Amino acid sequence: MILKRIAQKKNLFAQSTVGKETILVPLRDSVANMNEMVTLNEPGSFIWDKITISSTIESLTKEVVDNFEVDEQTAKTDINSFVQKLYQFTETV
Repeated sequence: MILKRIAQKKNLFAQSTVGKETILVPLRDSVANMNEMVTLNEPGSFIWDKITISSTIESLTKEVVDNFEVDEQTAKTDINSFVQKLYQFTETV
């Protein structure tokens, strides 16, 4: 449910990638709120890009394990924590 909610709100953020980092800025009435932006590192950017309406923690874990040097349990734990933070951030919009 949390991943679905994040996916539904992704279009409410301006996104810019600089190097391996992604900057997310919430949009309110089509105006960027620069005071509430967040910067994602490479794995965070990767996960953000992979989140869709049909995403699951398991599908994201597989994607991360396949693309980064991390074991499944560590990936799953980190993804759960990251998704909770993303959810809190996206709920501010």
